[in-house]
Parts: sequence; structure tokens; C-alpha cells
Amino acid sequence: MKKLLFLMFGLLVGLGLTSCSSCGKHAPEPEPEPAPQYDDTLIVEELINADLDDISTQYADSLFRWYETDMLLESYLDEAEDNTVSGVTNVFQTVTELPQGGYDTHVILYSHVVGTTTVEEQHGFWTENIVLTPDAVTLTFDEAFDRVMQSNFVKPHSRYCTLRIPLGPVRCNAQYVFGNVKSQLYVDALTGEVVNENPAFKGFNMPLGEWP
Repeated sequence: MKKLLFLMFGLLVGLGLTSCSSCGKHAPEPEPEPAPQYDDTLIVEELINADLDDISTQYADSLFRWYETDMLLESYLDEAEDNTVSGVTNVFQTVTELPQGGYDTHVILYSHVVGTTTVEEQHGFWTENIVLTPDAVTLTFDEAFDRVMQSNFVKPHSRYCTLRIPLGPVRCNAQYVFGNVKSQLYVDALTGEVVNENPAFKGFNMPLGEWP
């Protein structure tokens, strides 16, 4: 699975001074621009809805699909005192018909940290997931996190969670996948059931090194 890097950008504000040489007096210093005010909490569902709205506008002439949402937690699951999210990335794919014939495919990544959103477009296509739709998810991230923490399973030493429909021999609901390559917990995004094996491979042996 692709690992996503969440970048923080600093905001620098410069103040200039002006003077009046003819009168020998300094002009008043300009009032500083007010610093932008950002919410210090990332709400996963709000970001998903905002990005869906934006991509439907920005790529109105393209066929687009939502494939997954990746969340970076502030704390490791096995140490977490709360479910604060420090980064969210929504992954989409667009398909555009070319004038000369054929189609062009791009992956669009909307990445969020507090105060900053970046949009990255990569030529290529997304694999290993089934297309997500809003009606495939009724459980919020907060609810999924609570289900994991209340379960009797050992919590993975990981800060990652991915909302996706994994591709496999068994069709399953969308899943919140908490964990890493060594250990995962799956929360059904419709029913809230928590399991410690990939539902898309239930009853099958997972390929060696397979990351859901």
C-alpha cells in the first residue's frame, strides 16, 4: 500500500516600514494582517465531503472515483488517550477522454494537516481497492476508533487508519483498517463489527507480506 507523507508548511508574515523624506517624519506603521484562523481539529467526514465537492467541480469533465481515505493519528493505538487526527488524505482517480482517442488516468491526492491543504496529481491508476461511495459508510471515524478501543483485541502499535473496500476473493463492506503490515484491526463501516483478519480474504490464506 502506498505510504503517504503529510507535509507541514509554515506561514511567514513580513511587515514593512515606510517613511516620508519630505517632512522628515516616519509614516505610521501599517497594521499587521490578521493571521488566518484555522480550526485545530481535523474532522474526517467534513474533509471527505469537502473534497468530494471540490473534485466534482474541478474535474467535472472527467469520470472520477473515490478509492480511500487515509488518516494519521497523533498517537499510537496501543498508547492513545484520544483519537486526535493529525493528517487526512483522500485518494481519487480521474479518467479523461483524449481528443485523439483513448483515455488518460490520474490519481488525485487531497492531503490535509491543520491549516494546510495540498492537492497532488499523479499520472497513473489506483489498485487493490474497490470504489467507495458515501452510502457505503455509515460509521464515522470517531465511532470506528471507539469500537477498536473497546474491543478485546490487542491494539496495533500504529498511527495509521485507512477507510477502504479491500479487493479480494470475498466481497465485503467498506472497512476502517487500523494498523500496519504486522497487525491490523478491521471495523466494518456499516455494521461496526471489529475483526482481526481481512474480511476480503476470510477463509483464505493471505499472500505473504500482503498489506490490506
